[in-house]
Amino acid sequence: MALILCLALGVLSYTAMSGARLLISLYAIELGAQPFAVGMLIATLQVVPLFLSLPVGRLADRFGTRWLMTAGFTSLVAGMLVMVAAPALAMFFLVSGFNGVLLGINNVALQQLAGALSSPADRARNFSNLALTGATGNLAGPLLAGVSIDHLGHGGAGLVVLGFALAGAATLLIWGRLLPGGSGRIAEKSRECRRQPLREIWQILLLSALVQLCTDVFLFYMPVYGRAVGLSATTIGSVMAAFAVAVFLVRAIMPNLLNRLGEGRLLRYSFYVAGTGFALAPAFTYAWPLAMVSFLIGLGAGVGQPLTMMMVVARSAAGRSGEMLGLQLTTNGVVRSGGPVLLGIIGSLAGLGPVFAISALLMGVGGLVSRRAAAPPPTSG
Repeated sequence: MALILCLALGVLSYTAMSGARLLISLYAIELGAQPFAVGMLIATLQVVPLFLSLPVGRLADRFGTRWLMTAGFTSLVAGMLVMVAAPALAMFFLVSGFNGVLLGINNVALQQLAGALSSPADRARNFSNLALTGATGNLAGPLLAGVSIDHLGHGGAGLVVLGFALAGAATLLIWGRLLPGGSGRIAEKSRECRRQPLREIWQILLLSALVQLCTDVFLFYMPVYGRAVGLSATTIGSVMAAFAVAVFLVRAIMPNLLNRLGEGRLLRYSFYVAGTGFALAPAFTYAWPLAMVSFLIGLGAGVGQPLTMMMVVARSAAGRSGEMLGLQLTTNGVVRSGGPVLLGIIGSLAGLGPVFAISALLMGVGGLVSRRAAAPPPTSG
């Protein structure tokens, strides 16, 4: 029952986060934001998890995840209320920050919870199922946001997103006691974790950050590109949904892919597939070709995100998975907070074609680096 609750919370969390992310981008564009401003909104979203992820991981190890995730959902409720009440570009940085609180808390908490509910034998299956909740949410969120914008307006879409965040908070208040608590030994384990050498996982942390950076570039700048070529909000939502469909499909078969290819080859191929999608993106201006590009990028990102997460958990000492996952997301945040701003400047000066080209190059580099990143994990538990 606890695992089912974890997965349900994942669907609600990722639906709310992805819906809010698309809504913030399109609403900002509607108010006249340039690519640089959109990049700054992305950076705001990522700066908050940069500071939250590591302490949240430690708190999750000690106290469990129930009240942490409740706080995460509540933060997005506050953000959507601000968006509806004060629809101004300057206020959207606050809204993006509130969404960043949900991202910073729930990403770590859900992964720590899945790890706490898993044994080595079923870890791949449980993390694959958790990844599927992300795929489901990333499919539902953009579709709901796009359709809601076209039929209810941006304010109405904000209320739809708010409803999912409220549902998540209510679920935790009613059934959250079913979730496991923490160990209560955070101080001792944190000191040990700080002595734990990171040489075995530093490449994985960097690859994880690279996957997340390129995913964010796609999720934020594809709507900008779609608007630039004249697509409606519903059509943009459908293009983005193709990404989520690909993520869902590839994550459904990921345990089989792992058995067939192994960690290293699967991770390497995921980078190359996503890079191909980025390279093709600037060549198309119609919905169906862009949906195919979105699907390709989704195939790559859909594997890269959960696979690097599982590799970090497998290399974490017993009782320290939350803290190590927090470190992973902190590393992600360092790269993700600066990268979109730089790419936003490039997009404002030279157009979005170079943004996609640079992303393709980074994914190619990730594929080369991943050849050395999948050494067998230690047996420390």
